[in-house]
Amino acid sequence: MKIPYVSGACQRMNIIGSHTLAERVRGRINQGLGIKSGVLRLVRGGAPRLAPGVLGDPSCFADGSWVRVHDEATIRSLLDGRSRTRGLEFCPQQWESCGRSYRVLGSVRRLIDDGGVLRKVSRTVLLEGLDCGGESGTGGCGRHCPMMYRDEWLEPAPAPVTEPRAGSRQVARVRSLAEIEATLDIAGRRGGLMFMPEMARYAGMRLPVRRRLGKVFEHSRWLDTPAPVYILEGLRCAGEVLGSDGPCDRGCWLLWHADWLELDS
Repeated sequence: MKIPYVSGACQRMNIIGSHTLAERVRGRINQGLGIKSGVLRLVRGGAPRLAPGVLGDPSCFADGSWVRVHDEATIRSLLDGRSRTRGLEFCPQQWESCGRSYRVLGSVRRLIDDGGVLRKVSRTVLLEGLDCGGESGTGGCGRHCPMMYRDEWLEPAPAPVTEPRAGSRQVARVRSLAEIEATLDIAGRRGGLMFMPEMARYAGMRLPVRRRLGKVFEHSRWLDTPAPVYILEGLRCAGEVLGSDGPCDRGCWLLWHADWLELDS
């Protein structure tokens, strides 16, 4: 079975909410149209190529280690006039993490940026449990993409003493590939949401629901999703769509349309 898919595309390109044609055109204009990166992708057959094996410098913090985000005063001293360190912005949602300890989820050494350009990244990590939604879960664009932290913003920390997590979460079964394929349009999407090839391996699996997304921020406003979208525990994009051009270390959550899942009652 062959599920339709646009080579090199990823779920960050999704437009999930309902928009008029005028809104879509205006949104593209406000985003700069992406003309340069679009032409490069067309000419080079996907995202602009970074030579295989070219990665940024690794973080000084090992995967799985514990770090503390510096206090607000220290962070501010490390930022330039655009709230950036080595080009990476310290986002508003990151301020609430100052002074707190987190486990390193992984090092970011190569990624596709928001313009579709493949870039190397140095001395930067993702931290477990931190995404653009912030602690309140209402920030960012609603997709809960992980936030990146420069090494300069962190210091080593001891592992905290944690209490067992109480309560149970809803569980979802990923439908079969045949069932999912029947929901997709000619572009391999359902309600604007792309089904990526690496998602196929989870068909038939039962996994806890981490979050239900009912709203997204697109073209300068919050919109209800036409149908619920779900994040399943532990399922992050591995950037496999890039093939030999990868990896992409952004670690974005894979997003699941409600029609691709069966939810336990």
